[in-house]
Amino acid sequence: MGGRRLCLTTMIALEHVSKNYGALRALIDINLVVSRGGTTVFIGPSGCGKSTLIRIMMGLIKADCGAVSYKGLIVEEETAETLRRNFGYMIQGGGLFPHLTARENSTLMSRYLRHPESLISDRLEELIELTRLPREVLDHYPVQLSGGQKQRVALIRALMLDPELLMLDEPLGALDPIVRYQLQTELRDIFQQLGKTVIMVTHDIGEAGFFGDDIVLLREGTIVQRGPIEDFVNNPSEPFVEEFVSAQRTLLDILEHKT
Repeated sequence: MGGRRLCLTTMIALEHVSKNYGALRALIDINLVVSRGGTTVFIGPSGCGKSTLIRIMMGLIKADCGAVSYKGLIVEEETAETLRRNFGYMIQGGGLFPHLTARENSTLMSRYLRHPESLISDRLEELIELTRLPREVLDHYPVQLSGGQKQRVALIRALMLDPELLMLDEPLGALDPIVRYQLQTELRDIFQQLGKTVIMVTHDIGEAGFFGDDIVLLREGTIVQRGPIEDFVNNPSEPFVEEFVSAQRTLLDILEHKT
């Protein structure tokens, strides 16, 4: 998958975007275009601005300066709520409402927008099959669900309105390694099947390479390198990139060290 840019039509554009939290400079003069199709992955150490960036794209928080546009329309306070209906959003742990069942969490926005019950039911059935969620858990509450089931419900909710753009903020970060491995494969298959534009945040370079057509590495609020995973491995732009890539040990690294 690495390096393919599937379409040149601009989906999201950021121009000179900056964001401060008091004395902390979370994002510094970010210029970025995300094209339609494929998966763009933001990576970097904790506190580098990844999650702030995705939240600004969604209009959940406001940049201190600069502009964000979605398909040429400026994302601002007056338009953000309407534009967000084109976005599916999924976070670490699922972000499910604890007082709602899996079914109620999945269909929350559809019911809020007063979609016909028949359409809601048909769409839910379609997404249950797509995500392989066991039907018997639909009437369970989040506390009764496994980690993998919570993320499947969160994905159904994100896809319920058939959004053009999926934004995933560390969606697999809270899962154990076996479930995470299974969901990585399933998620990538779903992305390819649906042909959605996907923006993902992760701290894991291996996960970024597995999903990403285009990888964006941030450090202290700035972009230090962008491109396919092969470029990060073979042509790091600066010592920090090489250090970041090599610092994430593989099992082979560990076995080699012990021999």
